[in-house]
Amino acid sequence: MKKEARFLKECIGRYLGKQEELDLALVYKKCVPVKLFSLISDQRLEGLMHYLDSRECFINIPLPESIKTRWKTIAWKNSFQNDLTDTNADSIFRQMAVLGLEYVWLKGKAVRMLHKTDYIFSSSDLDLFIDKDTYPELKKLLLSEGYTIPEPEKMMKDTVLDISEFEESMNEIMFVKKDKAINYVIDVQWDFIGFGTKSPLHDLYGINELILSQRTKLDPGSSTYPMSLSTEIHFCVMAIHLCLHHGFRGVKWFVDMANYYLLCSPDLEKLNKEVSRDVMKSVGIEVALIHEYAGLKRPNRQMRRNLCIDRLLPFELSFYRSMLFLKNDGLWNNISHRIIKALLPYRHRDKYRILSYMLLNPDSVVHRVDKANSKKGFCNIFALFRIMIENVKRYRRNKRGK
Repeated sequence: MKKEARFLKECIGRYLGKQEELDLALVYKKCVPVKLFSLISDQRLEGLMHYLDSRECFINIPLPESIKTRWKTIAWKNSFQNDLTDTNADSIFRQMAVLGLEYVWLKGKAVRMLHKTDYIFSSSDLDLFIDKDTYPELKKLLLSEGYTIPEPEKMMKDTVLDISEFEESMNEIMFVKKDKAINYVIDVQWDFIGFGTKSPLHDLYGINELILSQRTKLDPGSSTYPMSLSTEIHFCVMAIHLCLHHGFRGVKWFVDMANYYLLCSPDLEKLNKEVSRDVMKSVGIEVALIHEYAGLKRPNRQMRRNLCIDRLLPFELSFYRSMLFLKNDGLWNNISHRIIKALLPYRHRDKYRILSYMLLNPDSVVHRVDKANSKKGFCNIFALFRIMIENVKRYRRNKRGK
């Protein structure tokens, strides 16, 4: 699917303001239309493609009218979903303000409104970062508003924990409320690094305290007072979200980041003084890819040193780049995500620390094995093989379904 990904890369570049270098019609001719349209759907880029089509970027490309109509319909749905999500968010923020609950609103409207129009992407959920001590009161509020917590296996397919153990062990909990055809989702999070409090990732990235200490009011005149982050820290959080949580998979989040970077111009020197080199490396990798996609000048040696990407392994940036269009399922998806976690640390000795934790420390897989066996030898290898087998089965089921 490299040719299709190349076409989308050029489309994203045009959206980000890159000067025209390649003829899109020539690139499109090399694509298999069915694969291209499937990739656009998988990556949720219909709204972006409709925007480019409305700006006559595809005037020389024989796109089927049915595809254009589909993009337009989904763009309208994106806008409608965003209106509903924003209205729901205002209601939740108002009640949290009355209760005096403190939080940080991650991504969402603050990022989405920077796009050229509201229908580029949809906000399918509301991401709230809180102090864990706030969770019981917030949970009570959300349950009273008709939200429910899905079963643990629906939030993490291979977990063996019950709901109480899951709430205690996990770094975030999802709340869902269904209203006719609309699902409202709120992700409540208190540990941005992820599962496993003993993981070396906490020592290396240490972003949780920074998020809570850098809160700013989006609109002091608003009755709801939504709390977000400074430009630099918000960009930093978005980078770690894409790197650690998604393993660089998901062009939608990358476009969000690129647009935010180009319009808000975060002060990277200021950020460099506030975060660790490991955090800065994640930011630096994203900046390097944004420069590439947007047709900006490649970071020079001094900038690469400031961004902590001066010691990237020869294959590293290419590996991360190849992940952007990878589907979020399958065996390679699972393996590559673990490889990325081991590669990301700035120092080589910390790469080995992460690798050892994933392979040898039972705490990294205790949520995937029975408690009776969680401290026995080889439980990590058992859990990893179990995950691989489940991914292979899921891939085969999906393939048969198609």
